[in-house]
Formats: sequence, C-alpha cells, structure tokens
Amino acid sequence: MIKKTTLALLLILTSIYSYGQESSIELPLIGDRLSGAVSETEEEALGRQFLRDLKRESAILYDPIVQEWTELFIYKIGEKSKVNKKAFELLIIEDNNLNAFAAPGGIIGVNAGLFKYSDNEAQFASVIAHELAHLSQRHFARQILEGSDRSNQSLATVLASILVAVATNSPAAVIGGQGILAAQQLRFKVFYKESLIGVPGLFKCWKKGNVGIVNGIGTGIADDKAIYSYVNKMIVYYLGEQPKLNQVETFLCHEKKDRDYVIENISKLVVKPANASGGYGILIGAKASKKEKNEMIEKIKSKPREFIAQPLEILSTLPTITENNIEPRHVDLRPFVLSGKSTYVTSGGLTRVALRKGSTIVNSSQGGGSKDTMIVDV
Repeated sequence: MIKKTTLALLLILTSIYSYGQESSIELPLIGDRLSGAVSETEEEALGRQFLRDLKRESAILYDPIVQEWTELFIYKIGEKSKVNKKAFELLIIEDNNLNAFAAPGGIIGVNAGLFKYSDNEAQFASVIAHELAHLSQRHFARQILEGSDRSNQSLATVLASILVAVATNSPAAVIGGQGILAAQQLRFKVFYKESLIGVPGLFKCWKKGNVGIVNGIGTGIADDKAIYSYVNKMIVYYLGEQPKLNQVETFLCHEKKDRDYVIENISKLVVKPANASGGYGILIGAKASKKEKNEMIEKIKSKPREFIAQPLEILSTLPTITENNIEPRHVDLRPFVLSGKSTYVTSGGLTRVALRKGSTIVNSSQGGGSKDTMIVDV
C-alpha cells in the first residue's frame, strides 16, 4: 500500500511537469526560494491526490453538525493566518487519539480525539493554529529546499507517511517518513561519499574532539522502547556494577513468553508502541474499555515487535494550580546526562506534569505541561 501510494504521488508529479512544459512556465517570485523548489500548483496537485487516497483508506467521520462547526472555526482562525489561499479542506478522522495534521493544498485533518481531549476552545484553537502554520510557512516545500531535492520525492514521502499514519492509527508512521528525510540530511559526507548534503569535514572534527554533538551519532537507538528491557543487563555488562535504580520491568511482545503474559494480564499493564513517542498509542489497561483492550491484543498479535508492556507505576504528585483550585497532579522528573571527558548528571532536570486530573501521561502532546524544578542543597 505504501509503495502504491508513493508511486501515485510521484506519477502525478510527472504529469504536473509535462503539463507545465506545454502550457506556461511558473516563475518563482523574486526572493521566493520556496516556489523555486516546489510551486504552489504542484503542492495543490499532490494534496488532491493525497486527499483521494486518504478518503479511500481511512475512516472518515461524516457528521454534518461537527463538520460545519469545525469548518467555521478553522475559517475564523484562518482569516488571521498568513495562508495565501484561504480555501481549506477539512477531514475529521474517526480516531480517539489526540492528533491533527496538515497537507499541501489547504488540507487539514483532525482526529475525533481532539474534541474529546480539548477542555475548551482555546486548546482546540492552539492545535488548529499549529496546523495552519505548517501551511502558511510551507513547511513541506521548505523540507525539500533544505534537502536540495528538487524532484519532489521528499514531499511525496512525507505525504505517504501521513497517509499510512492516519490509515493505521499510527502517528509513528509520520515520524518514520520525516525520519527518512532526516537520515538523508545526516550523511556527513563520511557515510555516503557521493553526498552533497552536510558539512565536509564535520565528522572528522567530531572524532578529533574539536566540536561536540549534543545527541551523538547512534543515540537514536535509545528511542526504541525495547531497549528498556536490557538497561540493567547493559549496566552489569559494561560497568561491572549492579544498578542503583532498577529499570521498570519491561515485557517484549515479540517474545512468546512475554507476549502471552501481556495478553493475559493486559488489564494490569501499560502497553506502548516500541517506536513511537509523545505519549501516542499508549493503552493503560486499568482504564481501557474491553473494546480498546481487545483491539490492542489484536495489534500485538499482528505485529508483536512493535509493542512493549510495563506494570502501571503510580507517579508522585505535586500541588498544581488548576482553574479553580490547587490540586495534586502526577509528575515525573527527566534528568539529563552529559558525556564527554567525564560523565555526570546535571543538576535538576525537566519536571513534567499531567495536567488532566487522574492522568499519568505527562507528555506535552497529550495535554501535559512542565513545572519549575528547584534544587535543594542538603
């Protein structure tokens, strides 16, 4: 399906190019480098193709009242935006995950979950404004320009990944599509000798210790949550020490013993996509409905490598100012470790807070926030 979608997007590019040669040449505006990379006409054509595929592959919510209210809301905000052509195509996706997306040609997609989790119009508006910014800043064309890719293949890749994400209820697919682009830009000349992207000599400078890279090359492997299962073993193997803080027990669903345990005890566990971030796709068994648990079990059986599970850990709480009161909210602390000539844990860190009452998900993308972190010298 991915190959077919990407091929369709690339084929329409070919037809756009042929048509442009026969009719008129669209010159970029003076100072408008983005139009030189991808014209707005090409973006709109890609968007139309994307829209057709999305309607065919995804569960669309057809509710005239919700549709009309949301369209009016988008146009109201859109009037204040810098989108050139204020003609928007709205799709509401039957998906309770908190998510939204934008695609070239004024296409805005909103998951039904956005209505569920938005406490007020201001929160809803902030998400819509974010998607409008993607359109007004032409981020899709900007990615192609920054990657020096004038074939539009990058844009097709991003759109195809969005389509897969929505059709499969997997926001990680969007990350995957954008990750392809990022990988193309991180060649550093040393990995691909023919690459014209990157800074020549940067890798050598890094090896000599003349420059530092905050997220070192190869650290992306830690984004795979399956790594959690091996943390204690890595400490013993590499340091010859026992962990001072034990890692939360992690069950790997691709291992039959763990998978059977997860399916049998899903009501007691938290199931997470191994390759996702931002709190997306998480199922908290104790709070999930029977339908949600059964759907997750089917996903695990279908693609066990893509899921891990952990016991539900009850996070600490801190007093938090709410609209009308001061109430406890769950928090966690994310410390930062700097590695160089020496390795040390920085003072303090990022304190994240689950602003929704009773929630244990602290990710900002799921309605979480942050709190000041105070260091007490004891």
